[in-house]
Amino acid sequence: MPDGGETPYPAYRRYALRRPDKRSAIRRARLYNG
Repeated sequence: MPDGGETPYPAYRRYALRRPDKRSAIRRARLYNG
């Protein structure tokens, strides 16, 4: 599981919910999850 350290998954999940483009958020979330 790669961890950039900038945005933890829980925080990124909140960010993804705020973003209108969920498809892009899911793509990035998959990259964060590895």
